[in-house]
Amino acid sequence: MEETKVSKREWVKTAAIIFLAILLVLTFFSNTIMNATLPEVAAQQIEGGTINAKIRGSGTVGANETYDVTINQTRKIASVLVKVGQSVNAGDTLFLLEAQESDEVKAAQDELDQLELSYEKSLIDAGNNSAKENHEVQKARDAYNEALAIYHQYSTMDATRLASEQAKADAAQKAAQANYDSLQEQYTTASSDKTYTDAQAAVTEQTANIKNYESQVEDYDTQIKDLDNGASTTLSIQRQIDDKKTELAQANSDLSRDNVLYQTDYEALKGFVREVNPSADDTLVENTAAAWAKDTATLASELIKKYPDLAENDPDSTVSSSDGGGGTTTFASKTKAEVKAKKWALAYTTITADNEKIKALQTELDRLNQDYDNAQGTVSENRQKLVDKRDEAYRKRNESQNLLNNAQNIVNQYDNNLKALKASVDQAKSTLTAAQEAATKLQNAATAAETVKSTKASLEELLFNQQLGDSSYLDMQAAKETIEKKRKALEELTANADELEVTAKVGGVVASIEVTAGNSIGPDTPLAKLNVADRGYTIKISVTAEQAKRVKVGDKADVVNYWGGNVEAVLENIARDPNTSGNNLLVFKLTGDVDPNTNLTLSIGQKSASYDALVPNSAVRTDNNGTFVLALTSKSTPLSTRYTATRVPVQVLAQDDTMSAISGIGAGEFVITTSTKPIEAGTQVKLADNG
Repeated sequence: MEETKVSKREWVKTAAIIFLAILLVLTFFSNTIMNATLPEVAAQQIEGGTINAKIRGSGTVGANETYDVTINQTRKIASVLVKVGQSVNAGDTLFLLEAQESDEVKAAQDELDQLELSYEKSLIDAGNNSAKENHEVQKARDAYNEALAIYHQYSTMDATRLASEQAKADAAQKAAQANYDSLQEQYTTASSDKTYTDAQAAVTEQTANIKNYESQVEDYDTQIKDLDNGASTTLSIQRQIDDKKTELAQANSDLSRDNVLYQTDYEALKGFVREVNPSADDTLVENTAAAWAKDTATLASELIKKYPDLAENDPDSTVSSSDGGGGTTTFASKTKAEVKAKKWALAYTTITADNEKIKALQTELDRLNQDYDNAQGTVSENRQKLVDKRDEAYRKRNESQNLLNNAQNIVNQYDNNLKALKASVDQAKSTLTAAQEAATKLQNAATAAETVKSTKASLEELLFNQQLGDSSYLDMQAAKETIEKKRKALEELTANADELEVTAKVGGVVASIEVTAGNSIGPDTPLAKLNVADRGYTIKISVTAEQAKRVKVGDKADVVNYWGGNVEAVLENIARDPNTSGNNLLVFKLTGDVDPNTNLTLSIGQKSASYDALVPNSAVRTDNNGTFVLALTSKSTPLSTRYTATRVPVQVLAQDDTMSAISGIGAGEFVITTSTKPIEAGTQVKLADNG
């Protein structure tokens, strides 16, 4: 019978242990499976900070009014004296034209040449006929022929045309010299222009800045990575927490096992205390039971007093051990009271010890959880500081990149202009050399022409004085008179020839040049376009509709990247952007030292302000019930920490491109910024792994 009791007791104990083990396994796996299906979220702690609501944008400066430079007849362009972007005043010379003859001048010159040739032939024939009889006429004729031969070495044109051509050659030489001097001066001035040299210095400076900021970004990224990978404190505490949770689970398992084994005897001991002292409260009962568990002799004595029959010897005299192993202890010649006292004491001390162990483990686990929260907060704070420093360095790097791009554009523009100017200078030098050679040749021809003129006059005088036949004399006289009339008519035509210069009728800046040297341009065809200076300049910047709501007409903007002088920009109009759907155009009126076609970056909007609570824009949500954030709340369980999304209504006080200032929730709280699945208030979530 006794063996049956022992076997039954062992079976109950084994079944209890198996049940508890299965319960623990199922609990663990249920939590693991549930966590695997939860939405993963990223959260950020709310902190105070500064909101900069300014809007930045770039655009190209344009003129409000342009003027076309034209001429009134077809002419060929000899040279271009200005460049795009150059400022000119009314009356300044923009282009030089070639000395091009009109059709009338060319026809008159051809007719005069034919008359001169015919007269010259008749004069020589008359001299030949008279030379046979007159040595003096022969000498004059020979001198005239010799002078003509020398003249034709320099020029084939009629001597009477030479003056006009020489004047043109002198003018062409003068114009070529002026063009060369002007271009050389432009090249020298452009090479040392302050805007150019400042832009070159800016390129060097911003290149160095970019390298420095990129190095900073890389360094901060390394520090963040090291912090994420090397958070030894939090990892160590987490391991301790996991160990304590395991110990706690084992202690609870031991308690459950021991409750099965000893709970009856444990309660029997406290019940006997109440029998002995019916008026005892729970505290006295507990204290008495604890004292008797330590002093089993007194407990046995009290049992015998209450139950005298327990003074008899117990034939079994065994007590099961408390290690759960099923072992027993046998006492020789022990009373029933002694055996019962031993069993009760063992039950009390075992269960009491289990409870104390669980209490101590829970206290230590709570402390470790608090230590973990404190350590994690410190790591998170340090990491956020590094992230802020990295983002600031990246922002400065981008700002330097914009400044570098603008400066490099200026340098490239000047380099291209200088290259074009150098080519123009070289071409002008070649043109000047050719003009000088032509003028020298014509000068030599002019000297020879004077000899032709004098020898011709001597021959004419001798022939006319000889009283040639009436017919010959009259014909030559008539021819000479006709020649003189035609020459005067040609001179008048030549004197009324078109000017060789094209000047500006208004002051402004050269916006474009439509011709090059050598082009033939007809009437009313634009040679160039001028941005009229006194009509002002504008710049247009495309922004989102939301950004456009932050500004109003009349607001002043800051120019952030211009080295050309002082420029003031005032918002003149807000209109729809025809090129970008949903965007608006901010139209600014510019005043000051500004040049057209210049790329400017403007900054406009509210001044920076400090706020107690800043969150990323992605954390702010809106539905039919208003604006809100999803706060992250947590609850600790014996096996894990559970996180839940909680709706908190807020008001947006200010906003920039990345952050929003809000009210309705205090600093230090955590808000959800992103999630792998759609979530709402009450949704259980898990935190993303940042490591």
